[in-house]
Amino acid sequence: MPKKLQVHKPAGRPNTTKERHRQFKRDRTDKAAQAFYTSARWRKCRKAFLDANPLCAECLKEGRAVSATIVDHGIEVKDRPDLALNMEHMTALCVSHHNAKTGRKVCEAR
Repeated sequence: MPKKLQVHKPAGRPNTTKERHRQFKRDRTDKAAQAFYTSARWRKCRKAFLDANPLCAECLKEGRAVSATIVDHGIEVKDRPDLALNMEHMTALCVSHHNAKTGRKVCEAR
C-alpha cells in the first residue's frame, strides 16, 4: 500500500474549519474585548444599528439585497475603544463580506 503524502499548510494559517474556530476562540480570550462584546451597551447598540441598517453594505454595492448579521467596526475596538459605540464608524455586513474583510486584514498584517 503506498504511503500517504503529507501535505503541509502555510505557516501560521489554519487550514481546517476546526483550526479556524480554535484561532477565533484564542483571539476572543482577550478579557477587554470579551467584556465589551458581552456588555448590554454593545448588544443594545448592535441591535439598534442592525435595525437601522438591515442589509449588507457591500452586497448593496454589488446590487444584491442580503441581510446583515454582523456589525463591523471601521476602526478596531482594541485600537480605538473610545469609538466602540460610535455608529459613524460601523458597517453592517453579511457573514461572507465580514469574513473576506477580516481575512484581508489578517493577510495585510503579516
